[in-house]
Amino acid sequence: MNRSERTSKKGVLRMSWTRWAKFLKSWGTLILAVLAFGSSMFALYLDNRHYDESLALQRRNDQELKRQYEELTKPHTEHEEVLDKLSRLDTRIESASKWVAWWEDTGHNAASLHKNLSEAEQLSAQAEEAWRSKNYGKAESLIDEAYQSLDRIPRPPGPVTASTVENVVDAQGVFTQAVSVTSADGQLQIRIEKGITGKDKNGNPLTYIIITRTEPSVAPPVPQYHFFVGRTFDLGPDGAIFEPPITLTFTYDPSSIPSGADEEDLAVAYWDTKENKWRLVESFVDPVTNTISAKVNHFTLFSVLARLQPYPPPVNWVLIGVITVASILVVGVVVWFLAFRRKYDNRPQTE
Repeated sequence: MNRSERTSKKGVLRMSWTRWAKFLKSWGTLILAVLAFGSSMFALYLDNRHYDESLALQRRNDQELKRQYEELTKPHTEHEEVLDKLSRLDTRIESASKWVAWWEDTGHNAASLHKNLSEAEQLSAQAEEAWRSKNYGKAESLIDEAYQSLDRIPRPPGPVTASTVENVVDAQGVFTQAVSVTSADGQLQIRIEKGITGKDKNGNPLTYIIITRTEPSVAPPVPQYHFFVGRTFDLGPDGAIFEPPITLTFTYDPSSIPSGADEEDLAVAYWDTKENKWRLVESFVDPVTNTISAKVNHFTLFSVLARLQPYPPPVNWVLIGVITVASILVVGVVVWFLAFRRKYDNRPQTE
């Protein structure tokens, strides 16, 4: 290659760099903006994708945690399941016997009720015998027949247990002495202090208090990250109001608290019939006596709920890495452009 050719090639290269410098000087800012915008959009896309995957994983973990809790709280074998049904049947028969006694004491003909009660007791005994023989299918069939007999015994319109309060409430509904009512299983105590006014939903003074124990399986569903601890209790008469509030004290089994929740996370909750959702009440937990208390001003469905802490949001290392790399690239392009332009501006001028 002779000298003239080398000179010609240098001129072509100088013209090419000159054109590139003019192009970058004119469009460099726009190019950097496009690069930055594209990097940001790509980072957002990866972030959204990562968030969706994390959310799906969290939902699967929540479902698995709920399944494990249900496995822990339900009977583990058919033997225990039938035994649990027999225990509930005995409780129902005990209540039905009091209902029959109430109807008889109030002058009603209770002959047919006694017959239904006797049938239920016989079927319960047969079901227990079948259970001991490990004939679980027959035992469940007999239990169902017993419930059919009990269903023919109507619930009395008034109180049937020691929850009668008519003799301690005056004409204005004011309690003339303190009253404590405890559920049959001892898991709930209602404490009404002297001087509290209690009226039913129609504004009449209270004459009775009923506590109906129900299983969580038939109770309204709880909010996300919450689980029942123990049973639920339907307090009646439904809609009764108290001024000032009364005290509910629940006794709980620490072993029934789901994994991932602490005793400090327990709270009394009531079912809001207007909004159709559970509402938490300010509660006081005593881990020594395994009790939890709350002040309430009305009767409805109550229970103790445990709140599990939600999973913390995962660190999005993908997004952090993409933003870091994009920032380095952008800064590198800017530095290179500024250095090249300074070199180009300081080049010797040729005539």
